[in-house]
Amino acid sequence: MTIFGVPWSELTLEGVASYLDDAEEEPLLWEAKGIQLQAHAVRKEVGAFGNSHDGGYLILGAEQGETWELTGCEFPAEPRVWVSQTIHDGIRPVPPFDVHAFPEKDGHVAVVRVQSTPVPPCIVRGTVYERIPGAAIPVKAPERLSELFQRGDLARAGAESGARHGARRLMINGVGRGSLFGGSDNGRKVQAAVALAPTGMQPDISSRLFTRPFEEALSQAAQALHGGPRLPSAAPPEISWSQDTLAVDLDIADVARTHWRVQAGWDGVVGIYYLIELTEVFIESLIEHVVGAAWDAGIGLLRQLGATGPMFVMVIAAGGPFPANVPTNTSLEDRFLELGRGPVALDDNPAAHLQH
Repeated sequence: MTIFGVPWSELTLEGVASYLDDAEEEPLLWEAKGIQLQAHAVRKEVGAFGNSHDGGYLILGAEQGETWELTGCEFPAEPRVWVSQTIHDGIRPVPPFDVHAFPEKDGHVAVVRVQSTPVPPCIVRGTVYERIPGAAIPVKAPERLSELFQRGDLARAGAESGARHGARRLMINGVGRGSLFGGSDNGRKVQAAVALAPTGMQPDISSRLFTRPFEEALSQAAQALHGGPRLPSAAPPEISWSQDTLAVDLDIADVARTHWRVQAGWDGVVGIYYLIELTEVFIESLIEHVVGAAWDAGIGLLRQLGATGPMFVMVIAAGGPFPANVPTNTSLEDRFLELGRGPVALDDNPAAHLQH
């Protein structure tokens, strides 16, 4: 829900005008700019909203007389394109944002929704801004700057820990799964776990995670990982719901029996586990066809969950040429071969990271 009283997807120009009719004079959660567009002024407001806890809304093309009037303004390019380019051209990191544009008599009115960045501070051309009632001001107090950096450090540390914990949990629990795998030597068979943890998430993840559409997305991801939806040798995906996790298990009785598990949790971590009835494998093939495919599938699932900000990825390989996945007296750090990457942007190409 937005400050305008409707969901973002249902926002109209009339709704914005109605809100401004009764709006306070020194707003904290919104700012309006007139008909003279200035790129730096836009960046400053977006950066300040990004550094806040609640984000905010920037309205472009509004003039204030006795009341606010949405007259619109001329944009140098299509409004959504211009706003996006302006933000990306001068803010690091870029906070999550979206733009609505409405035609008006003097051009367009654009409403920019800015969400709090998962990894503050947002730096605008070398300056950190924050929001106070009615204005965006530079942050000058060392204590305030330190607080913003600490928030970012905590978000990164939490994502890194989430990815590591998620991958380890998949390896520990996954070796006993798979209806096609009997016996006690599964720990020596080739297996891999890939876990992806974002630094930020849209509010109310449970409304997207524990749903039939996302259950179907997990099933499709599991089937696509093995090559497509029509697998005569594959049993129907087994779907399991728990208090904090939605998961899909898929067994395939091909020449080499294979088990896939794809899961996502309320903490925003997406994990994929792979087990094959082999004790030898070409490492390059495992990286490209298993780890790379799992990484790519995981990014798609994170996007559906509403992930924001950069992510951390943890890859664990076991069995075959790697240490066996069997209980030992050593720590988990010594038990598993772990490879981590991050922070990594959601739109980064996995190939470069996998090659490294």
